[in-house]
Amino acid sequence: MENRLEINELFYVPLDHCPFSKRFIKKTRQLEFTTLKEIVVLGWVKLQRLEGFDYDCLNELIRFLEDRNQLFLLVTP
Repeated sequence: MENRLEINELFYVPLDHCPFSKRFIKKTRQLEFTTLKEIVVLGWVKLQRLEGFDYDCLNELIRFLEDRNQLFLLVTP
């Protein structure tokens, strides 16, 4: 799915339709995130401090964005 979508389109796809692990999906649901955009707009500093969004989740998100040359999106505003 993500191969055919631009990253800005992928922002609005429900997380459970993105290539994330079941664990990542479960953790983000618990935090009431539904799309990638809701996560990325927080920036990496706020994500690190967010209870429930652990190192493994952050690492998976970083790898996902890095694989798509979009890691710059996690820059904290």
